[in-house]
Amino acid sequence: MKDPKVSVIITTRNRLCLLKKAIDSVLSQTYKNIELIVVSDNSSDGTDEYCKSLNNITFVPLKSGVGGGNVARNMGIEISSGEYIAFLDDDDYWCIDKIEKQINLALSRNSYCVYCLRYYVNAQTNEVSKETEVFCLEGDLSSRIFRHYLTSTSCLLVKRSILIDVGCFDVNIPKWQEYELMIRLSLVTPIYYVKEALV
Repeated sequence: MKDPKVSVIITTRNRLCLLKKAIDSVLSQTYKNIELIVVSDNSSDGTDEYCKSLNNITFVPLKSGVGGGNVARNMGIEISSGEYIAFLDDDDYWCIDKIEKQINLALSRNSYCVYCLRYYVNAQTNEVSKETEVFCLEGDLSSRIFRHYLTSTSCLLVKRSILIDVGCFDVNIPKWQEYELMIRLSLVTPIYYVKEALV
């Protein structure tokens, strides 16, 4: 069976230095059937020029007044061609086997939505701490998901067809977008997680 294509969507705005590290972490993945889409929300710091110089990504510049994180993510979903979608914020980056381990879990559990644990890096001290599993949940979360925030956008891997079915990201929500999306996802599919920090 051929490895399913994963479309990775990075959204960015004027954070070129951080974006480069995020892009490198995608291109270095051990899982190779990846389509990388970068959506720039009206950047003015050289981001657009840098992305246009790369020949192994699809670059989408949003015009002034059109943007916002949810609009950018939905634009990426719309043009994507992968069976699964993974999101990466420009100030995050992945361990090299993040997608491989998530795809393996998704296929083994016949799951349409998986997430993973993450590391936290203190911007001032560079101290790294690992997320614990204290608040992690999996399986049928349709009622349990309301107990607490579950995970961040950069930790998600979701089947594209399910994202389309639930309506993608709500462009009217200014924050907690991924939590609201996962509430809707939990109503239509079980959710599982890789018990490792991969972001």
